[in-house]
Formats: sequence, C-alpha cells, structure tokens
Amino acid sequence: MHLFWSRSWTRPVWVQFHSLNVKTPPVDGGRKPFCSSLPTDPTSIAKLQNIFHEYERTIQKVKSRHGYLSDKVNQLDAERVELKSSLEEVKDAKSALERNQLELFQLKQEQENRRNADSMYHSTRDKLRRTEEQQQLDLQDKQKVELMLRNLELEMRTLIKRLLSQERSARTLQENLLNSHLRRQQEMEEENKRSVSRSNEVGFRLQTFRGFNKHIKLEIENAKLEAAAKQQSRKMEALQKEFNQRGLDVVSDCVQVEDLQVQLHREAARCNQLERVNGELQNQLDSLSSLSHQNQQLEKSKHQLEEEVLDLRRRMEATQAEYSQVAKERIRQEVQHKLEEVNLFLQTHAASQEALDQMKAANEASLRSQFERRIRELEAELGRARSTEQDSLTQRDSTRFELERFKQLHSEEQRLRKSLSAKLERFGRKHNRHAIQGWTGSRRIRDPLQP
Repeated sequence: MHLFWSRSWTRPVWVQFHSLNVKTPPVDGGRKPFCSSLPTDPTSIAKLQNIFHEYERTIQKVKSRHGYLSDKVNQLDAERVELKSSLEEVKDAKSALERNQLELFQLKQEQENRRNADSMYHSTRDKLRRTEEQQQLDLQDKQKVELMLRNLELEMRTLIKRLLSQERSARTLQENLLNSHLRRQQEMEEENKRSVSRSNEVGFRLQTFRGFNKHIKLEIENAKLEAAAKQQSRKMEALQKEFNQRGLDVVSDCVQVEDLQVQLHREAARCNQLERVNGELQNQLDSLSSLSHQNQQLEKSKHQLEEEVLDLRRRMEATQAEYSQVAKERIRQEVQHKLEEVNLFLQTHAASQEALDQMKAANEASLRSQFERRIRELEAELGRARSTEQDSLTQRDSTRFELERFKQLHSEEQRLRKSLSAKLERFGRKHNRHAIQGWTGSRRIRDPLQP
C-alpha cells in the first residue's frame, strides 16, 4: 500500500495498488521503507483505517454510479426495443388502415355503380314512359285528325248529296216544264190548226219567248248550282287550310316539347354533375377530417372498423346479388315488353304515318344525341374517377413518404441513442480513469510504503 495526497481531500489516503493492477516501484536497496518511520500508535492507525474506509466508500459510490449508468443504458435499449415494436404495430395498423380504406373505397365505388345503375334504370324508365306518353299524344292527335277527316268526308258527302238532290230537282223541274210546254204546244197546235196563218206567227213568237224564258231559267238554276258548289269548295278549302294549320301547330308543339325535353335533360345532367362534384368534395373533406383524427383514434376504432367492414361486405354481397338478379330480370322484361309494344305500334302504323315517321326520326336523333351526351358524361366521370384514383395514389405515396421519414427519424433517434450511450460509456471510463489518476497521481509520495 502507498500513501497519496488526493486533490479532493486534505488528508493522505492509503491505496492498495495490487487491487488496481498498479505496479509499485522497487524499494531502493539499503534504505528502509517509509512505513517504518510512521507512528505506530493506535490513534494514527485508526485515522488511517478511517481514510481507507472512506476511500472504499468512494469506490463503492463510483461502482453504484456505473451500475446506474448501465441500468440507464439498458433502460434506453428496452425503450428502443419498445419503440421498435410500437413502430411495427404502427406499420401493421397503417397497413390495416390502408386495406380498410381500399375496401371502403371499393364499397363506395360499388355503391356509386349501383346508384349509377339505378339512375340509368330510372332515366330509361322515364324515357320509356315519356315515349309512351308521346306516342299516346301522337295517337290522340292522329285520332283527332282522322276524326276531322271523317267529318270533312261526311260534310263532302252531304254536300255532294245536296248537289245531287238539287240537280235531280232541277232535272225534274226541267222535265215538268218541258212536259207543260209540250202540252201547251199541243194545245196551241190545235188552235193553230183553226187559224193557220195567225197561229204560226203567234206560235213562233210564243215558242221563241218560251225558249228564251226556259234558257233564262236554266241559266239561273245553273248559276245557283255553281254558287252553291263554289261555296262548298270555299268551305272545303277553309277546312283544308284549318287542317294544315292544325297539323303545323301540332308539329311546332312537338318540336317545342322536344326542345324542352332536351333542355330538361341538359339541366338534369348539369344538376347531377353538380351533385357528383359536391359529393366528391364532401368525400374529400370527410377523408381529410378522418385522416386527421385516425392517428389518435386508431387503436379504438380498429376492431370496430373491421367488424363494420365485414358486416357491410356481407350485406353488400347479399344485397348486390339479390338486387342485380332481380333488377336485371325486371329491366330486361320491361325493356323487352316496351320494345315489343313499340315495334307492334310502328309495324301497324308505319304505312299511314309519314309525319309520325318524321317525328320518330327526330326523336331517335334526339335520343341518339342524348345517349352520346350520356356516353361523353360517363367518359368524363371515368376520367374524374381515374384522376381521383391518381389523387389517392399520390396520397398513398405521401403517406408512404411520411412513413419513410418516420423510419429515418427513428433510425436517427437510435443512432443518437447509441452515440449517447457510447458517450456515456466513454464518460464513465474517463471519469473512472480521472478518479484513479486523481487518487494515484496527484501527489505521489517519493518513498513507497510496504503494507
């Protein structure tokens, strides 16, 4: 053992160098060790023992400090393992959340497809109903026109019958006049036989006068008949003009109805488009709000979301299977029935309906334009859906980037912890080395003491 003066104490300290693996310098030959000159009284020995015990307590404190630092490093390692496990749990939860979001997106797409199918079914049914109504209106107009034609034909027949009756009455009158003239002529001939010269002259004058009177009466009757015929022809022309005017009014009304239907479809399509845009914006807002709260409520809502998704999937599968079969069969039957009715109507009335054929061509053109517009709208919706899918992909990429950044931060934290633990170990070793150097090399006694 050797005696040193420590910097932290004002009293000498006995150090046992063989416990610290420190070699003591050799004792000079012929010289006595310094311990032989120390006092050997019990008081000094007790003081030296107290100093030695105090040194042992200091070493014990250093050891306890080293153990505390080791426990701290172990605690940091345990926290690192716990953080790693929590990171794995977060990864699993995030992947489960992505799967749930994908399933919810698929469910929303299925619901959207079902709503689109319902809307297309309702629109087709409304179009068929409007087509039936239009056909009924056209049939009513046709019946009205046919009724007017029948009335005109009846009026024409009555006029013809009236003219024929007038002609027959004129003929009977003419025959009666001729018969009366013949009788009178016979009577005059008998009188003329009595007086030949005078009767010839009087008969000639009377004959000429009667012929002139007969001619005048015939002209009067013919003029009356011509006036009646002209009046009937004027009535016929007026009725024909009225019929043509009504036909033009019906055509113009049909054109206006078609324009109003086109405008109504356009406004309905615009309203549907605005509703879809509003729904998409609302869905985006809901998704943003849900994403902002999902990190805090992930553990609580995970099982609930899984149960809801399973329940929704079962209900959607059952409902979709039932609805798709029933709706397809009903739509097919209704469309087949309507097409059969339309074909039957067109086959029965195709020969005598040129105007209706033109209206049908116009309706088919408008329907074709509406179907083309609907196809363009569906293509636009498909483009928007693709853009929405691209946005979801970018959002997933951003989430993946945030996860990678979190991994980098976690690795940086692990690296900092490792560096901190290394610094703590170096600091502990340096502190121990400085303490040992302070205990051993502050003020070394020249003459070593033997134990």
